[in-house]
Formats: sequence, structure tokens, C-alpha cells
Amino acid sequence: MDDILTADYHLTLYMPTAQLVTDTSIPMALREAAALHPNLTVAEALLSITNQALATVLLAMGIDISIDKLPDTEPSTSLQEKKTVSSISFPKKNINHSIYRHGKNCGMAILISSIQGPIDGAGIAIWGASKYPIRSRQVEAIFQGRKMSRELIIDSIATLREEIKPGGLGTVTDRSVLNEIERIGTETFLDLFDKAELVHRETSNY
Repeated sequence: MDDILTADYHLTLYMPTAQLVTDTSIPMALREAAALHPNLTVAEALLSITNQALATVLLAMGIDISIDKLPDTEPSTSLQEKKTVSSISFPKKNINHSIYRHGKNCGMAILISSIQGPIDGAGIAIWGASKYPIRSRQVEAIFQGRKMSRELIIDSIATLREEIKPGGLGTVTDRSVLNEIERIGTETFLDLFDKAELVHRETSNY
């Protein structure tokens, strides 16, 4: 197992993201995403428009992010569109395997409870297909109850391809961006499959 979240974690919004990078009590994907937001606070990273890595991982974890607009008289700051994060709540569940993969204009996070036996719950989110990160519910449904296999990866990639199109969850029409998201998604799913194969080989040796 690469990481386990066994209890609620209190995330301070104005802590530096560097503090998350070294925190082994949080999922690996969250640490990987935090590393892509250097020299920022958690709040600033969550409100970034050009790099939505941290917000994407939190969304995949099922974390509710509540954002309130600042008063109109407030001067513009690095917090995009005069917004500030007001609260974050963490779900009470285990996350045993997590991956975040980052592209030039997009990223994907996937978090699941187990890669051995039938999968009972998956959290998948992407950014780049629309203005804000989106939860990939159709791909999550593909994972539910199935064992990790090449067939599952093929089905997941095909479902993601349809889900990110305009008219689905996506609003971006630039073909190069959609191709990038599909590439990142494919790499993420294959990484997960490789992890499952590794775990299987290790357990078979005992």
C-alpha cells in the first residue's frame, strides 16, 4: 500500500503547501499535487486557475470545498477572482492507493480503497476539460465492483474519452487539450494497473 488515510485530517488553509509534501499521514496523490504548488498557501493553491492539481485531488477524495466571494471593495490579490476558501471537510474513509498525474494544461487524480479483489469505491477527478475540476462519475462507476484488469483500463479510457467531450462534463473544445487529458488519463490508469500487478506478484511470493 502506498498510503492510508485512517482518520480525519485537519487542513489549515493558510499553511504552506510545502508542509503537505512531507506529511506522510495524507494520501500520496495529495502530496504529489501539493509539490506542484510551490511557494503558495493551501488557499492560494486551491484557487489557482492555471494549475488546479490540489483542488482536483481533494475533489477526488470527496472533500467539500466551500468558497465565498470577498467584498467588492477588497483589493485584487493572488487569490483568483476575489475569492477565498472558507472551509474544507474531510470524509471518514480509507484511501489505500492514490495517484496524481499532471500535464501542461490538465491533470487527473484517482484514489481507491483497494487494488486487490473487487474495487469498493473509487474517487476520480480531472481538471482541464472545463473551467474547474470535475468529478468523473461515469469512470468511477466503471471501477465499482470490478477487479483490476486490462479490460477495466480499456473500458475506463473509453468512458473518460466520452465524458470529457463538450456535451458531457467537458466544456473545452480544443482538440489538443482533450487529447492531452486522454493521454494523462491513460497514463494514470496504466500506473494503477502496474501497481496492482506489483502487489499481486509480491503477495504471490508468500
